[in-house]
Amino acid sequence: MGFERVYVLTRVRLYAINNYIVYDIQNTDQRTGGSLYARD
Repeated sequence: MGFERVYVLTRVRLYAINNYIVYDIQNTDQRTGGSLYARD
C-alpha cells in the first residue's frame, strides 16, 4: 500500500485509456458517430 501502488494503478489506467482512444480513432471510419467527434 502507498504511493507506489497508486502510481502503478494510475499508469495502467492511463495506458488503457490511451489505447482505447487509439482503437476508437482507428475504427471511426467503420461506424458512424465516433466518440471523439461531435454529433450534429
